Amino acid sequence: PYTTLFRSITDLRKSGKYIPGVFVELNEGKEVLRYFLNREKWKGRAVKKYNFIYKNFYGDLLRQANNDENIRFNLSRREPFGGIEKAVDSALDYHKRFSKGQVKLKESYKESEHLFRIVYHPYLDTLQELQSFVQASNRNYIVLTGSAGNGKTNLLCSVAELAMNLKQPVLFLNSRDIDGTVIEHILDSLHVQEQLKKYPKVFFRTLNTLLCIRRKNFFIIIDAINENDHEDFGATINKFVNTMAEYPRIKILVSCRSEYYTERFSEPLSNTITQEHLVYDLKSSAYPEAAIKRLFGRYAEHFHYSGHISEAVKYILSQHLLLLRIFFEVNQNSTKDIMSICKQEVFFAYIQHVRD
Repeated sequence: PYTTLFRSITDLRKSGKYIPGVFVELNEGKEVLRYFLNREKWKGRAVKKYNFIYKNFYGDLLRQANNDENIRFNLSRREPFGGIEKAVDSALDYHKRFSKGQVKLKESYKESEHLFRIVYHPYLDTLQELQSFVQASNRNYIVLTGSAGNGKTNLLCSVAELAMNLKQPVLFLNSRDIDGTVIEHILDSLHVQEQLKKYPKVFFRTLNTLLCIRRKNFFIIIDAINENDHEDFGATINKFVNTMAEYPRIKILVSCRSEYYTERFSEPLSNTITQEHLVYDLKSSAYPEAAIKRLFGRYAEHFHYSGHISEAVKYILSQHLLLLRIFFEVNQNSTKDIMSICKQEVFFAYIQHVRD
């Protein structure tokens, strides 16, 4: 039951779809998934982040002026995950209402209200980020969405490797390889004996018990749900996720292109799922400048490109990560300076490159 299959990632490396050396954390996506992987070990980290929000002058003032019993300004490390999530949700709702003028402080602190209307943005940003962390820790199922070339496969491969380094069992699958039901495919991938395959509930119940004894979780990662063209795949992935809800030590992480999720997979992957889950959009904000700089540096090093790229071109490429990858493949081993770019020309050159 603890067999760890890494064949899919090896295949992705060979095909060049996953290049570990060029992976860069562009936003909080991998941090969210670290909380998903670590759960109990990182509970103290979540509590510390929450307490730090109010560990300042404004926090002290708000404690004294607050009238709302639902908001908590300090959490204990012994707080259960449910309590942490409830505290974060309440605080986020509180500051949203504050920004709309719907919160009243004690009469003697009324003159301080304008201070919190000025500083509510940092509260909201920090709490929304923490909310994703806590929800990831408190869920057994996550749907990762993002546009084409947005780094979903690279991120999932990196997370699978991280799980292995943490000595957690992980099964990484490409959805297009799944023919038949998801449960049957997983049992085949784990080389379960034919006789036992007839009783999948017995197998998963036994596996869950063994994981409990070993204090481990089994992570099943399914990449690119949208690449499976079988008409009834939505129904089989839905049945699989709902069935696995019975086994708390089995955690599921899937990825899906945003447009396919909206048009086809939101129903089976989310709307009809019986357990609480998190749908996380990989690109929910602009990427930081430092991360983009690291990304260009790593791509240039890997593809042996030593020319100069103008800031305008860098901006265009950073907005379309699939185009960025294609650009470096086209300009591999080049010293040419790039001062402007035409997307159609880059795609045409790439098609020529692949055809050749």
